[in-house]
Amino acid sequence: MKITTVTPTKIFRTKDGGYSRNIERIEAQLKSLRSQKTNAKIYPIISDLSGDLEIIEQFKKICKKYDAKYINTETNLVWNKPLALNIGIKASDSNSDLIISLDADIVLRQNVIKKCLLKKSNNNVIVCQTYMYNEDMYNFKDFSKKSFEKCRGEGRFLNLSGNGGLQCFDREWLFRVRGYDERYSLWGGIDNEIIKRAKFDKKEVVWLNGINKEILLIHLEHSKHMIPGLSREFVSNYKHKYNVKYYRSKWVSAIVNPKSWGNAKRVVGPRRVGEDFIIK
Repeated sequence: MKITTVTPTKIFRTKDGGYSRNIERIEAQLKSLRSQKTNAKIYPIISDLSGDLEIIEQFKKICKKYDAKYINTETNLVWNKPLALNIGIKASDSNSDLIISLDADIVLRQNVIKKCLLKKSNNNVIVCQTYMYNEDMYNFKDFSKKSFEKCRGEGRFLNLSGNGGLQCFDREWLFRVRGYDERYSLWGGIDNEIIKRAKFDKKEVVWLNGINKEILLIHLEHSKHMIPGLSREFVSNYKHKYNVKYYRSKWVSAIVNPKSWGNAKRVVGPRRVGEDFIIK
């Protein structure tokens, strides 16, 4: 069994010159993937929309260390998670049976991939309830059940609408439906939307955690930095004018993107032009 994981990311400079996210969390995720107790071959991809050369070089070093493919896409799009995911999906190993998308702030317990394989069938998609950890880094020595249980009481589980920490699909299905919906720019709705389409396409949604609420995914805490010059009002207005509208639409097909999906130039969304933000 061969599995490609795809992690979308973009890190930018904040007003004080710092980073919007701690880059080391990507290393923690890759380390957790390389610690998986499974016979499956895992091919990690980090699909990055960052534009800062210093950040890009740090990503390259981390990915080289853990034998992960690093893809940087030059674009003035503010943030489009489905595009970053689709770029990674299209670059996935053609022999992969499954694609697993991962949030950039996630670390995995060492048996998560094994659990995915036990539950996966041609007729389902796999998701996993995420534990929102109060710390901004994973500081334990390993990714065992014992280590993860130490986090209990130091955070909370997301409700079932928060299903984007891990999503596992047949690679063939993702290519057939042309990936994630690239109309969803900025934040909100993307993860729920593809699950909605999977259900529309007669796929069962299977959760990994079980009745005992095992901690399988840890989401590391992070500051809520806004992109300099982009107001919260702009983000809120965009979300309700566009993302919510798309989510509430009725599907007549599980396919939403054109044949040229995974192409940054054709995506419509907020872009930075000089000091201004325009929707193009």
